[in-house]
Amino acid sequence: MLDYSSFRLALPNPLLTASLHPSEPILATGLSSGHVQVYRLPSEASTTAAADSDSDHDSDDDTSPSPESQNSSEFSLLWKTRRHKPTVRAVSYTCDGRSLLSAGTDTLFKVADSSTGKVSSKYAIPTSATNQKKRAGDPSKAVPDAAVPTVIDASINAHTALMGTEAGTILRLDLRTPKGFVEGQVWSLDPAEGAYGADTVSSIVPLPGLEGGEPRQIVATGGVVLAVFDIRKPGKTIVTSEMQEDDILCATWVPYWPGRTGVGNSRGRILTGMAEGMAGVWRRGEWEDHGDRINVCKKDGDSVDSIIGIDGLGIVAGTGGGKVKVFKVGGNKVLGELTHSTEEEGGEGVGFVGEDTEGRLVSAGGECVRVWYKNNRKDKAPKGSDDEDDSDADSDDSDASEDESDIDSEEEHARRKRKRKGLGARKGPKPAKNVKMTFEGLD
Repeated sequence: MLDYSSFRLALPNPLLTASLHPSEPILATGLSSGHVQVYRLPSEASTTAAADSDSDHDSDDDTSPSPESQNSSEFSLLWKTRRHKPTVRAVSYTCDGRSLLSAGTDTLFKVADSSTGKVSSKYAIPTSATNQKKRAGDPSKAVPDAAVPTVIDASINAHTALMGTEAGTILRLDLRTPKGFVEGQVWSLDPAEGAYGADTVSSIVPLPGLEGGEPRQIVATGGVVLAVFDIRKPGKTIVTSEMQEDDILCATWVPYWPGRTGVGNSRGRILTGMAEGMAGVWRRGEWEDHGDRINVCKKDGDSVDSIIGIDGLGIVAGTGGGKVKVFKVGGNKVLGELTHSTEEEGGEGVGFVGEDTEGRLVSAGGECVRVWYKNNRKDKAPKGSDDEDDSDADSDDSDASEDESDIDSEEEHARRKRKRKGLGARKGPKPAKNVKMTFEGLD
């Protein structure tokens, strides 16, 4: 079990999006009320003091936060503003941390100074040509979702941003230009207009360059497909996956995964969180279908709403049932489970998980944010004790059980693919083929 507690921040409205500052322990939140609120997270000194205090409590069998830790006063509100109307849909810090980007259902994209919140640029999100014609003829027939944002990624460089929409499109912005959105630089998850069943863009993940430098290929997910684009080739899709058996809700890049390498001898993997509680594992360059699956929370009936990999040594997943689950890379071994939101608190889903600059796990969802820290236990068994022997025995047992993994075997994977071949109801372009935890105490 994880011996962790947390600082808890209560939010005034449900959280829809969040972003961690790249160089400071600061979290930006986007709320359903249209507000952007930015907080400095509890200091390292506060974390240490709380860890020492909580060490007096035995939490081996209790992964929910201790009462002592539920203290919003440890968070400092740096600034807040009503940025969008009616809601904020996406926020993201630029990779240099100087600007905070946001987009809302008002179809506006705004760039603000991250330290003050003052807006420096504002752009109207463009709609499709078809939608523009409908608006010109009869505004009531316009399709609103073509300009409604869902996600922003600003990790490529300090002046480039990618934004996904509810229409299944990805738009590129150059933050140095007056218009922001780069004309003609639009990609679609579903270029065949319904062939793949693509829907709202749920994630945008730039792939690290194989030889260093800035990312060139972009992975995007939405509906039941994953697609790969080259940022140097506007409008062109490198490959679109087969239709998956479930909606893809989130994705992340994990820089190391044991086993066979992918393109360029890459050991990295894309992990995708699914609506029915599974996580797909995708080898780089083999985008037709995922190679393995991990049962994250299917037995609980929950979705995988957020997922990250930390230092290539661990997987952290936020679930629709308000839990945070920690998994071992390369297997289905559960290192532990944390409760972000209790049933009394509504059991809201964890829409965001991340690691701050001090190496702490941050989870956000519903109407709260939690910053997790390890309790400094003072009652550990001495070296050579019976407890240590029992621990070793348990470890052996868990290693043995790990062989009975919930990850699909190659045979099972092949069976699923044969079964899926019969779906083919929606025709379109043929997809291309073959185209530790580092938190202390989890080792």
